[in-house]
Amino acid sequence: GHEHAKSLRKRDHRRSLPTTPRDFTSHTMAGKADEAATPEAPAAPEMNPKMFVVPALMMGVKYLKLDVNLYKTELRIAFACAVLFKYAVIYFVYLTSQKAAEAGPVTVKEKKMDGTEEEKTMTTREYDAQQIMSAFKSSLFGLCITCGIHYKWGNASPLLFQSIMLPMGLFDDNLFKIHVLGNEAAGKLKRPFKAPESPFAALTGEQPAAAPDAIEDKKKK
Repeated sequence: GHEHAKSLRKRDHRRSLPTTPRDFTSHTMAGKADEAATPEAPAAPEMNPKMFVVPALMMGVKYLKLDVNLYKTELRIAFACAVLFKYAVIYFVYLTSQKAAEAGPVTVKEKKMDGTEEEKTMTTREYDAQQIMSAFKSSLFGLCITCGIHYKWGNASPLLFQSIMLPMGLFDDNLFKIHVLGNEAAGKLKRPFKAPESPFAALTGEQPAAAPDAIEDKKKK
């Protein structure tokens, strides 16, 4: 009885294997269909090297046993120079953007007070001016926080970090890349700009905003 059951299992296994070219093709196509049905894993978020600057600085200060509070005057001067340099660059980008040739209308979605979205069409110069003003307000907010922490607790560490991070942050700005570095306004630099992705979006389940090209392709389909 045991030998008979064993021979039946071998016979069923032989039947399940493809024996002819036609069976082999069907078997292969079925495997590919199963692979296609499997959803693709989301792309890993891009890691910005700037994220590691502050931890590296903190480790360096701790390793060298430096007391940054002994250099408050020097750090205040360095911080003031970094702030003035950044705002000078922002103003230069604004002047350059307003002299640049128009690249066609830009359609953006703006949220109203009631939560609804409204499409608005503007020129390239208007869009760039809007982005520059947004960057200016954001940097001004960060400036107030840094100065407030230093004034309240007298800690000089934020001055050290911001003196390095402010100039580095310019290289992440899309308009700086276009009008100063001379990069083409295509791909990731195509207007309207894609909202920056959070490195923790994959952990929280947040879906990244679709790029403008992807939105246009969906509309065509």
